[in-house]
Amino acid sequence: MAESKRERWIGTPRDILNDVRTAWRLFHDRRVPAVAKTIPLLSLLYVIMPFDLIPDWILGLGQLDDLVVVVLGLRLFVAVASPILSARDDASDSENADDPEPQESFIDGTYRVVDDTSRTTRRMR
Repeated sequence: MAESKRERWIGTPRDILNDVRTAWRLFHDRRVPAVAKTIPLLSLLYVIMPFDLIPDWILGLGQLDDLVVVVLGLRLFVAVASPILSARDDASDSENADDPEPQESFIDGTYRVVDDTSRTTRRMR
């Protein structure tokens, strides 16, 4: 089934909840620049401002535009902040690749095989 434009921009309630969780974590991450953190703050500022695109006294529609602005603000914040962290993680990975002594991905050790088929079981009386 093809997804509609509304589902791509707004998303399902599960998508919105995932974006809220991701945005919360990104907002508290010190690696995300303060400029990017202004996006969700500005969308919340729109909600508390006295003037809206659709006035709040129009029941339903007035609150709907506030919800859409907040959700789109969270989506924009996640879309902006996630690549910033990915780029920084990639840069730190490439810096660690130049180490003269790379860490191994295995542990050297010995082992022994225990064969349980040779044991006999006794009945309790």
